Amino acid sequence: MEEKLSVSVLKGISYALELPEDIVFNMPRITMIGNVKAYIENAGELMKYTTEEIRFVHKYAVLKIQGESLRIEVFNKEETVLAGKIDQVQIRQRGQDHVD
Repeated sequence: MEEKLSVSVLKGISYALELPEDIVFNMPRITMIGNVKAYIENAGELMKYTTEEIRFVHKYAVLKIQGESLRIEVFNKEETVLAGKIDQVQIRQRGQDHVD
């Protein structure tokens, strides 16, 4: 209940101040350079890392990147840089559809 209350409070603040929810919730933000590089802000905690799949879990979302020869070039609190052949990027809100 407490988690749901804080989400609705944050949504209300976002709406009242006309701020994008991605800013208020500190959601992951991805910038792609073709299909060979991804710059990710607020990626979250690294949960899986193989050359075919990289997965992050954030407080409000799950981020899954699939491809070939994937590698992490930079990984810190502010940014993550991935390289390789990126075939698919999925972002799902936690608690909704499970990302397989």
